Amino acid sequence: MERHFKILGLYIAFIAIAHLCLYIALNVLSVELGWLTYFDTQIGLFFAETVLKGAEGTPPALAAWFVEIGLLAIGILMFAGKDLVKVYVAVEGLLMVPYLLFFALIMAGGMSASHGFSPAELSIPTVVVIAGCLLPLAYAIWILRHFRPPTDLSIT
Repeated sequence: MERHFKILGLYIAFIAIAHLCLYIALNVLSVELGWLTYFDTQIGLFFAETVLKGAEGTPPALAAWFVEIGLLAIGILMFAGKDLVKVYVAVEGLLMVPYLLFFALIMAGGMSASHGFSPAELSIPTVVVIAGCLLPLAYAIWILRHFRPPTDLSIT
């Protein structure tokens, strides 16, 4: 079981480091590299932050920095052998909500590219979310189900 913690932790840490590097690139060269926002699994947080502020800022969302630092810590601790699978499932599950809302609003609105994202533009972010969020989340759920402690049903 510890081997699965290490594999999942390494994957989570790798994704978090990649996102932090992405955020640094977006902050330094936001005008030239704005297309990199397609590779941000926390694009839903940017959307939520934009709605709350009432004005569009520059990606990434401020909350995304804290989220990725937290996920990096979870990944490192899991790689060190800590059993944080339930914590990860809860955190990643909650983080999927803004993305799913973002995805649903774009699909429902059918916005054209001149008004922001169009449904066709969601293909890259969706693949990124699948690889960066759903696959590790599915693996974590598999770990929880597969390594569930046996239930003792004896009467004695």
